Amino acid sequence: MYPEYFEEFHYVVQDREPVERKIPPLKERLKDQNLWQSSDWCCYDRGKRHGDFGIPQQCQNPFYLLGYAKGYEKYQQQ
Repeated sequence: MYPEYFEEFHYVVQDREPVERKIPPLKERLKDQNLWQSSDWCCYDRGKRHGDFGIPQQCQNPFYLLGYAKGYEKYQQQ
């Protein structure tokens, strides 16, 4: 039995510094969805919902505006 395991729980033996990801600039994130942060997705989804229901734009966040444009296209097709 390993010393760091006890009753199926893992105990940390060494202290380590937390890893911080470097957030890419806004222009790079707008081009590639794989670089989006959680707040970017939140704004995008909110904009998409507002556009889908025809609600007027409520902020100027670029991710919100991307989602709004996509949702508004769907709204106009109906």
